[in-house]
Amino acid sequence: MEIPRVKRVASGGAQDGRPGMVRFPERAARFPQRDTLIDLVEPRVHRIRAEAEPSTFGAVRRDISHQMQLWGLAPMAYGVCLVVTELLSNVHRHAGGGESDLLLRHSRGELWVMVGDRSHELPAIENLDVTKTSGRGLMVVDEYADQWVAVPTSVGKVVICRFTIQENR
Repeated sequence: MEIPRVKRVASGGAQDGRPGMVRFPERAARFPQRDTLIDLVEPRVHRIRAEAEPSTFGAVRRDISHQMQLWGLAPMAYGVCLVVTELLSNVHRHAGGGESDLLLRHSRGELWVMVGDRSHELPAIENLDVTKTSGRGLMVVDEYADQWVAVPTSVGKVVICRFTIQENR
């Protein structure tokens, strides 16, 4: 089987110069294969830029809940919103607040949540001290997300959480 040649076309939203869309020849589009490895509908991405201030957390949760509803993931919204709130709280408390980038990516049975900030300090789960009034946020993240990791970047860090989407069958 010959692989069709593709024409790369930058979409109107591409800001980094990379192609935003790949167009297949008309012949390939007319004869799609059901067992294709590429799902042309996915991934679905939703970006939010928000101030990491407690006064904005409610609006961020509403935005996430709405997007989860659109993607058919409403049953997961509570846990995802809880994780995002904890991560934004950490940005507020430990990274000096300010603007934070949030990205939701839904693809192939997984939901990825990424929260970036300008602090280079990587978060870590602390030993639980029942006398403290804080320090449990990452335990909540660890409980709800299937996996999470903090990755340093050139301008700070990004915390990445993966949620497995349970199919209703």
